[in-house]
Amino acid sequence: MILTFYGEGKGKTSIALGLALRASGYGKKILFCQFIKGDWKTGEDTALAKIKNLTHKKLGVGFVLPSDSKKQKKQHRDAGRNGLKYVEAEAKKYDLVILDEVLYAIKLGIFKTDGILSIIRKNKKMDFILTGRPKIKKIIAASDLVSEIKKIKHPFEIGKKAKRGIDY
Repeated sequence: MILTFYGEGKGKTSIALGLALRASGYGKKILFCQFIKGDWKTGEDTALAKIKNLTHKKLGVGFVLPSDSKKQKKQHRDAGRNGLKYVEAEAKKYDLVILDEVLYAIKLGIFKTDGILSIIRKNKKMDFILTGRPKIKKIIAASDLVSEIKKIKHPFEIGKKAKRGIDY
């Protein structure tokens, strides 16, 4: 199955983490890949490292900003494309492949929708979870389950900073 979680609301990565936890409880082998997110330490990094049947990879160099230089944008593209090659080579070894923030990476032009769908088509025996903010029509059409995560209210809007253990 292909499960896609997209939208402006908070919780897409949290949903993917919950599904990884559930799959691990059944002895499934999980590949949890995060695009866009950098190498800073988060609570999920520590928790994921404790799950024996889960491989966690950060395949980006951090958030992509409109103010990034051409050199920085190239670093993002190179990291993302190398990450996609990694996923393509490794996916067949797993039961569940999670591509966190992959939809945002597609929107930014780091790689194309067809590249993701090609990997999924080649690995029909496993389940894929795709997350990110943008709605990618080809991904939606190919998915078996789609949930839009809608933002109603967020503490950032009133100047509150990210909270350890909740936001990272």
